[in-house]
Amino acid sequence: MMSLKMKRLWFLSLSVFCLVGFMNSVTFGEVTVKSSWIPGPTTPPVIDGVVTAGEWQDAGSVPILIGGLPAGYILVRNDTSTLYMILDITSDTGDDPQPMQDSFRLTVDVKADKNIEPNVDVQYMMLPFSTNLGIQYYLGPGSYTPLTPAPASQLGVGFSGSPILTSPSHRMWELAISFDEIGITPDIWTSGTIPIVRVGVRLISTNPNFSIAVPGSFETDFSDLISIYLGYPSIPVDPLAPGIKGVGHIPRSNIIDGYADTWIEPDPILKVKDAPFGGTIDVKGDFATLKVNGAVKYRIYYSKDGGPDYILSQNWSNYEWDSTTGKYLYRPIKPDSVGKYECLPDPLNDWYWNDLIMRWRTPPFGNGVYTLKLYAYDNTGTVITGGVFPGGTLTLVIDNTPPRVEIKEVYHDIGGSMSTLPTCGIVPMTAAPDDGLRFRIKVREDEGHLWHYYMNAHYGNNQSKVIIPEEIYTSGHVDADGPHLWNGVLDLVYPPVSSNPWKPDMMMHGVCAYQFRLSARARTINGYHRIFYKEYNRHACIETP
Repeated sequence: MMSLKMKRLWFLSLSVFCLVGFMNSVTFGEVTVKSSWIPGPTTPPVIDGVVTAGEWQDAGSVPILIGGLPAGYILVRNDTSTLYMILDITSDTGDDPQPMQDSFRLTVDVKADKNIEPNVDVQYMMLPFSTNLGIQYYLGPGSYTPLTPAPASQLGVGFSGSPILTSPSHRMWELAISFDEIGITPDIWTSGTIPIVRVGVRLISTNPNFSIAVPGSFETDFSDLISIYLGYPSIPVDPLAPGIKGVGHIPRSNIIDGYADTWIEPDPILKVKDAPFGGTIDVKGDFATLKVNGAVKYRIYYSKDGGPDYILSQNWSNYEWDSTTGKYLYRPIKPDSVGKYECLPDPLNDWYWNDLIMRWRTPPFGNGVYTLKLYAYDNTGTVITGGVFPGGTLTLVIDNTPPRVEIKEVYHDIGGSMSTLPTCGIVPMTAAPDDGLRFRIKVREDEGHLWHYYMNAHYGNNQSKVIIPEEIYTSGHVDADGPHLWNGVLDLVYPPVSSNPWKPDMMMHGVCAYQFRLSARARTINGYHRIFYKEYNRHACIETP
């Protein structure tokens, strides 16, 4: 898709090319163009063949190429009832005075299914020896019903300057195609179906003499028609919405002092308390807000522990829907040479992650308190608002240290004897209440971000018993070692010596193998789930009477 602001050099080259005439039929391959939504900056165009200021502002456009040079352009806008179109024939600078000396044909694949269906698919052209629009239906490849006046669509014939080329004057066809005539109803914008119109065009001129089909065989084969993706109704955008929305499932309003906290929410996607961030995190931004403020590029800076700002520059990827293949296609996302990223080419395109402004791989940066700052730039490279974009600052605590866990010792305690359990061997055990096992453990999160730990015994046929009940941050350990901090335990004997030791399952008579598993998680999240889990295992064979 090309901008309406075209360089005159193109047209100087084209005018030389036009002197030698044009091919009769050309195959272009599949071409796509995105229509712009009305209402928008302007009201719908008046279909009179005269282009007035603003009528075609922001229209989508696509060139009609011959040998790599544009013979003309197709401009498109739409609302919920009409597709507005200009066939802007910049190469036809001869004003043939009689109707039909200059003409066109416009085919519409009504179901957009690439099949020619009798009495369904339509073709528009001028009624004989007039400038009124006619319509006919396909009966098969290259076969049609008689031409009759179009009941709702309109045609305006023009010869003047255009939004593409103001001088010299050239042929234009202004069209308003009624969606009622081509089977599009307003509910398509809420149905989940991609609103698309597939068309083929033939342009005919006497002076200069040419007949150009786009694509070349469209009247007999619908497989490569031009795909016009219709614009969507405008979505209200708050120009003061934050530039950085949050991280993963955590909105910025739930990131407090750099920690994620959704604990008081009734049913959050991810329920966390005082959770730092780590791993690879998805920083979400509001492209609609960036664009409504005129942004075309953005850059993200970071500072660590209050230090200087540095450009955060990393590559990642996204996926964009491609209706031709019916798949999401891989798209690399890379900064330019100065660390700026393009705002998504069109927020109305279907991007799998449509608000992803940075995928930050945090482990190489080290643990600490980081502040992200978003700067937005307009098409001249000027910083919008003169500094950090509104709502473009976000502080995050980064912790990529997993917890350390260890079962230091396992003791066989008979009446307080506390003998160390050998690594291998069978431990005989009686039913006496003071005959059992005690465990010395360590569970430590050096940055103070432990979430929980517990210890179970696993044995038999998928059986287990709790040895150490779960100790969790939110049930008695919040701020245990400072604000937002809980380090865990360095040297804990459990059960404590003031109580009876832990007993195995006395119903498992004879020798049974046991696995003692100490498990721990940190509170660190990547925005979607907790990322650090550690466990430590010891084994023993216990003989019960």
